Amino acid sequence: MISTKILGDFGEFIVSKRLETKGHKILRTRYKKWEGEIDIVSAKDETIYFNEVKTRIVKKSHNDVELQNIGLTRHKMAKIIKCAQWFTKKEINSYPNRQFDAYYLQVIPDNMRDV
Repeated sequence: MISTKILGDFGEFIVSKRLETKGHKILRTRYKKWEGEIDIVSAKDETIYFNEVKTRIVKKSHNDVELQNIGLTRHKMAKIIKCAQWFTKKEINSYPNRQFDAYYLQVIPDNMRDV
């Protein structure tokens, strides 16, 4: 059985590498404040990106996924926005544009008995 921390770290690593290949500079990972947490803060051109990563073990791939079913609720999104506001106010405010992105990774193990 894989721990949720290891699974989450794996997903964040994969997304970070993907963002870098698209020209993003990773500014912070796991940025935490009392308001919430942002998995990956990146920048490209004149935009700062606040990236949420959800990684799940599944039996088969699902293309039709609702945000609530992966834990990205309105409450969670509000916490991410508050954390992003703190980040741009206290950390880096030199980017005129801001964007929020969510990534959902599905891990499909070869042998489901190990899950």
